[in-house]
Amino acid sequence: KIHNLHQIHVVNQSDAVPWGGDIPPSAKRFFSPYALWTRLKGDKGLNIVQNEVYHAFCAYFDLYLDLLLDVQRDIEDKEIFETKTHQQLKEEDGTILNNSDVNKGDVRIQVDYGMNNNANTTTSNEEDDNLGVSVVKAGHRDYLNYRRENDPARPMLTRLYGNEWTERVISEVLFKMI
Repeated sequence: KIHNLHQIHVVNQSDAVPWGGDIPPSAKRFFSPYALWTRLKGDKGLNIVQNEVYHAFCAYFDLYLDLLLDVQRDIEDKEIFETKTHQQLKEEDGTILNNSDVNKGDVRIQVDYGMNNNANTTTSNEEDDNLGVSVVKAGHRDYLNYRRENDPARPMLTRLYGNEWTERVISEVLFKMI
């Protein structure tokens, strides 16, 4: 879906919404290759924002909402699975599980191939979730550090309010560390 949006609003609109120029190499990791990136100049800028950019924003936002709904459905499906009883699991797939094999929040499935008792496969959603959260937090911290160091408003804010106030606002308000 996102590839189609990129084709419609970026590739096919390159005359109406001009490319904004190269993104600095140190910032590229924070931008999606599907981002709409432009720098508007002249009197036509407001019209472009009100039309092409607004329509692109609405389309990307609709996709974002669709993704949120998909995640909510996945969460609900997981909760339904986790609340099934031992008997329901046994009846559905013919696998005999004991109560220690299924724990809320940490699904463990024992697979017995009938060869020996050591042929078990265990998966832990909790470990995967923790790793995923760690990766996301690390990326968010990298972004905050990058923005604090490279905030384009810093010179203007420093001229208007002084260095101490500017640095405090950038580090404690705009890009506060998590």
